[in-house]
Formats: sequence, C-alpha cells, structure tokens
Amino acid sequence: MPPLPQAIRDRRAVLSAVARETKAALPDILRQLPHVKADSSKRLDIDRVPVLDRADCPGFPLSSNSESRGTRVRVMNEDTLDAAIMMGESLAESASSLGHGNQRVAALNLASDKNPGGGWMSGAMAQEEALCYRSSLALSLHKSYYPWSPTTAVYTRDVVLVRSSMSDGHRFLVPQMPSTQLPIVSVISVAAIRRPALRTAPGTSEYNSHRLQTTFKYPADRQLTKKKMRLALRIAAHEKHELLVLGALGCGAFRNPPEEIARCWAEVLDETEFRGGWWREIILAMESGPKVEGDEAQRTPSTDRDDTESQSDDTIDLAPMRSQNGHGCADLSDKDDSEDPFEVSFDGDDDPMCPRSMNLSRKWFLVCLVGLGSLCVTCTSSIYTSTYGQMNPEFHQSDIVATLGLSTFVLGIALGPLFLGPLSEFYGRRPIYLASWGMFVIWLIPSAVARNTATMVTVRFIDGFAGSAFLSVAGGTVSDVFKRDQIQSPMTIISLSPFIGPSLGPLIGGFINYYTNWRWTYYVLIIWSFSMLVLMVFFAPETYHPIKLREKARLIRKETGDERWKAPMEKSTKSIPRTIALSLLRPFQLLALEPMCLLLSLLSAVLLGVIYLFFGAFTLVFGGNYGFNLWQIGLSFVGIAIGMLVGAATNPIWHVIHRRLVRRNHGVHEPEFRLASSILGAVIVPVGLFLFAWTSFPWVHWILPIIGSGLFGFGTLLVFNGIFTFLVDTYPLYAASALAANSFLRCTFAAAFPLFGKQLYRAAGYQWASSVLAFITLALMPLPYVFFHYGKRIRQNSKFTTKA
Repeated sequence: MPPLPQAIRDRRAVLSAVARETKAALPDILRQLPHVKADSSKRLDIDRVPVLDRADCPGFPLSSNSESRGTRVRVMNEDTLDAAIMMGESLAESASSLGHGNQRVAALNLASDKNPGGGWMSGAMAQEEALCYRSSLALSLHKSYYPWSPTTAVYTRDVVLVRSSMSDGHRFLVPQMPSTQLPIVSVISVAAIRRPALRTAPGTSEYNSHRLQTTFKYPADRQLTKKKMRLALRIAAHEKHELLVLGALGCGAFRNPPEEIARCWAEVLDETEFRGGWWREIILAMESGPKVEGDEAQRTPSTDRDDTESQSDDTIDLAPMRSQNGHGCADLSDKDDSEDPFEVSFDGDDDPMCPRSMNLSRKWFLVCLVGLGSLCVTCTSSIYTSTYGQMNPEFHQSDIVATLGLSTFVLGIALGPLFLGPLSEFYGRRPIYLASWGMFVIWLIPSAVARNTATMVTVRFIDGFAGSAFLSVAGGTVSDVFKRDQIQSPMTIISLSPFIGPSLGPLIGGFINYYTNWRWTYYVLIIWSFSMLVLMVFFAPETYHPIKLREKARLIRKETGDERWKAPMEKSTKSIPRTIALSLLRPFQLLALEPMCLLLSLLSAVLLGVIYLFFGAFTLVFGGNYGFNLWQIGLSFVGIAIGMLVGAATNPIWHVIHRRLVRRNHGVHEPEFRLASSILGAVIVPVGLFLFAWTSFPWVHWILPIIGSGLFGFGTLLVFNGIFTFLVDTYPLYAASALAANSFLRCTFAAAFPLFGKQLYRAAGYQWASSVLAFITLALMPLPYVFFHYGKRIRQNSKFTTKA
C-alpha cells in the first residue's frame, strides 16, 4: 500500500494532537457537570430493542397549524453536531436549555465496529472521529463492546460538546462559555457495512431513469443496512427523543453508495412502524464538498425549496424522499447532476486537497494578505491627490487636469475585474494574483519618474487595471476557503481594506509631500508593493476549487495509473476566448437583469463616489475654513478611517444577529439575513453627511465635521459589509461576477465624482454641496430594508440566485 501523501500525514498529526488535548481536558470539564454521566452507555442488539408500538406514538403534528400527524424531515449540508445544536437552539428558549428535557437531540454516529472512536487518537478524519474530537463521546465507547455484531448499536445518553468544529479551529468552548451551558446531545452509534460490493445500472425510477446509479450488489447488504436504520430509529423512539439527526450511513470511508443510502432512509421512514409522528423533526445531515463558484457548467440549478438548509454537492438522489408520504416527510431538494464514477470531487471540506481544510490561522493569514493588497491598491489611488501641490507646477497643469490621473486609475480598477476575475476562474487565483501584482509593481516605476501629464495619466490607468485583481478576486478567495456560514468576518476584512485605503492615502501622502519631494510618494509605494509580492510568492496558495480538483485528479491518475479519473474542469469543452467573453458579459447581465444586484451596487457606488469626492472637498473645507496645511488635511481623513474601523469592530454583533435570525427561521439560512448591517448603515450615512454639512463653518470647531465624516465612514462600512456578503451568498455560482459588477459600478462613480467635486463645493457652498450628497443617500436609504423583506420573493424569479 503506497504511503499517504504528506498533506494527509500532516493533517493527521494535527488532529491526533487535538484528540490528546480533548482527552486531557474532559475530566476537568466534566467535574463541573456532576449530573452528566459521560462514560455511561449501553450496547443494544436489534433483538433486544422492541418493535415500536403505535399506541405509544406521541403523534407530533407536521406543523403548529396542521392537524396531520407526522415527522418533518430536512436535509442539510452540515456537520452532525452543528446540525444537532442548530436543531436544539431552534426550539430551546436559551443556550442553557440545550440538551435538557424532551428537547434533547439524538444524533447518529457513523461508528467503527472494531475500534472505540475509530481512529480518532491517530488523527483519522471520518464522521465518528470528528464527533470524538469535539465531545465526550469516546468516553462512552468502552473497549469491552468491541467488536460489534452486524446488528449492534451503542446508546449514549450524555455527550457533552466541548470544542467547535474543525473549520473553526477546534476551539475549546470553555471558559468563554460556562461549563453548565455546554451543549449536550445523545448519540446513537451504528456501524455501516464496510466497503460492500457495488454495481452500476440504469436508474429505475422516474427521477433517475436518465442516468446510471450505483447500488448494493447483493440484496442482503441492502436489507442489513435497513435493519441498522430501524435499530437507530427504535432506540431514538424508546428513549423519548423528539429531535433526531441522521446521516449518510457509511458513505465516507466505508464506501456505501450515497443515493442508495438515501433511498433506504426514505423506505424505512415510510414503513408503517415509523409513521404517525414519532419525532417532531429529523435532519438528514450529509456534509459534502463545497459549492463551486464561477462556472455554471459544473452545477445545475437547485430546486426552489425553502425547507432545505443547503444542497449537497455529492451526487445523491433524494428523489424518493421528495413527496409527502405516510410519515409526513417534508419535500427535500436534490441535485440532478449526471453521475460519473470517475469524476473527481472533494471528500467533504476536510479533504486535504480542499482549500477549506486549511487550518484557521492559515486561512486568516491569506485573508489579511489579500486584504493588505486591496489596501495598497486603493491607497495608491488616493495618495496621488497629495502630490498636486508639487506636481502641478512642475507639469504646468491645473487641478482639474491633475484629477484625470485619479480618475483614470479608478477607471482601470473598474475595467480590470471584467478581465482578471474571469481569468481567475480559468487559471486559478494564484497566477492572477502574482501576474497582476508583478505588473502593478513594475508600472509604479514610470509614475515615480514621469515628466509630463500624458505619461502620468497613461501609467496610472495601467497600474489601476493591474491592481484591480485584489478587488475582484479577493471575494472569490474568501468563498474558496470559508464555508457560507463563516464568511461574515473574513468578508469584513475584504470590505474594510479597499475603503480604508482611500482614507489612508491622503494621510500618508500628506506627510511625505510636506517634508520631501513628491516622487518619494511612489518610492514608498514601490517598496510596499514589492514586499507584498515577495509574501505572495511564498505564502499565497491556490484556492480555486476547480483547479484544486484538477490537481487531485492528476495525483489520483499518477497513483492509480488509471487515466479515466478526471476533474470537472478537465472535461469542460470551453475555450479561453469563449470563457472570457461569457464572463465579460455576465456582470452586465447581473446589473441589467438583477434588480437587487443593480440597486445595491448603486448604493455602494454612490458611497464610494462620495469618498473620492471628499479628496477635493476636504482641501476646500479644512484648508479654506481652518487653514490646515497638507499633512493636517491628510489627518482630517482619520475621521472616516476610524469610523470604518469601528464599523468593522461591530462584526461580532452582526454574527449574533445573524444566528438569531437563522434560529427564528427554524434553522434555515436566507441570504437576506446578511443585509441587517446595511439597514443600519444606510440610516447612519445621511446623518453623518448632514452633520458634516452644517458644521462646516469657520466658527464651528473642526472636530465636528470630522465627527460627521466619521459617522459617514461608520455607516459606509456597515453598508459595504452587508452588501458584499449578500452578493456572495445570493449568487454563489457567480460570486466573482457579482462582485465584479459591483466593483465596476462603484469605481465608475469613484472616477466621475472627483471631476465635479470642487466645482460643486465652490458653486453651491460647502453646506449645501454636502447636503446634496446627503439627500442622494437619503433617497437610497430604504433599499437594504426593502430587499431584506422582499429579497427572497425576488430570488424565486431569478436564474442567477440561490433559491434555498
């Protein structure tokens, strides 16, 4: 047997250390929970568990306003424990009531029949090991139970969750959470058949007759699997559990056929014994690979069901579980991709080849690196305005002509994503980052040595075009490495960086140009950007999922010698010109056909336009009213920067609000929940602008207009953060294109506003000029609120958005 790849060995070493930490920490934690018997369990054989008596059935209603008796069933792309916690939270009054009374959730452990906890102490990565890393489950799996017979299960009443998920870094929940509030679930451990013989044949049902399906080769294996399922359900019912989390029994390391397992669950749940409402709700937690962003040819549109948390990316046919049947099984959505047994996919988010399997510190380093690149680009755009005082006399040009260098740079930022974003979906993220950033560094040099206006305007456009990769591809990088329910915090960094940059540019440039020659502005930028290029060369890995799948396919072909293994990208017939043409068109399609994308992009575009207009306005207001010199005018932008930083600091609050919204929605996430911060931000923005406007008098202390600008910055960050995460969440297949559309509109406004900013302030006066901007933002203020309430209805009529 060939040795494991180094990446897998490294991951196992890390997880083995996690296992030792969990094992060492459990005694101290459990001593604070004397009522919990974490090491108590019972081994049960199917012959010792009676068939359910319908006279004992509690007969739960399908819904609060329904007279029908049955069990609501949902499928979720979720970790078993996270699904159990979410289910408990949706019914519990508070976190402290999780796991108590009849709201105790029972979760299915897909166990090993040979070893307690499988290979958790050696760093294995299957579902049982994942449960053991995070909880006290292993304490109840006694060695005396093993090996199991084929129809054995182990029931553990008290399993305490002590750590967060792998994607969250396996953080210990204590001491941040009191031990008495740790979630507690019950666990039913059942072992699937190990690597059963399989066969492939045409589908026999109306749902899959058009494609091949993989099934058990021997009917006896299928019947044994259903016996195991009946055993788990009977134990859950006899132990009076009302909430149940099931799973894809044996579909991981044991290679049971996923669609066949789904059909078996559907058939067992439809048996007379289990009808009538034995449970309030069942979740089928089938955590699968990540959604591929950017190429519609690799996925088919999901069905527009509202009762499914997210779609599975495995080719699992859930059609048998769709219809309302005797036990009240809710309609479940499914993917209908053509199955190819040799198509390479990720083995869940923990697959070493999957970018989402990176440890949390590495993910955040990558986010900070990309964010710093965005900061450098946008700082380069605005730092230029601090050179006017020295550059204009040297070039014999006016302020309005000098402003062309600012506008052309931002125009380059607007156009660049239309090419670089699509290319990243074809070549991957890393080549685009390195090539574009290398060009960015090179084209800063002509700016530093320019001798005339034409040179400066031309090279500024090229530099903006090259640097735009970090503004268009960064959002895709975040969706590459973080799951949908984790993107809020990293997206805050991505949102913050390009908007802090314009505020820092005049501050940095003010000091440079006040104390030395204007060309040192570009020397500093060259040093900064070259240092960034070195970091990217050594520390920015490829994260685009289709490219990583292609790498995995190559590795499998090399190890097996079987050339039939292919990644979806390798089977694509798209040409580079066609890909670029389609992706160039898509941002404009989104702007033309998607009212939410257009109007929310318009709101963010106006706000960025105001920021760039302020480069001229602040010179007039603070230079004219208060006699500020160049570096003091630069310092006046600190108000906007601080406002944005404070807005970013509120991110944990929006996390809590998002979780509450999901809980109120019975555990179902909706993209509109991301707009909560934008609703507040859209209200604060005009307030800040009006305050800035009507305190801009020479006899009013300069701190008041700066406070007004700070409120504007605070509200702007909240708006941007909500809109960015909403676009990524609403258009998961076209996230890069949606962000490119947003970026194009934003940068178009940012390029145009400075051209008339000073004229507006001189003609209308400082107060009314700022008030005009405030009234525009006031007119746009309702947009986030409207889409928060009606966005889901709009999404149902869109071919671009996620429906569920």
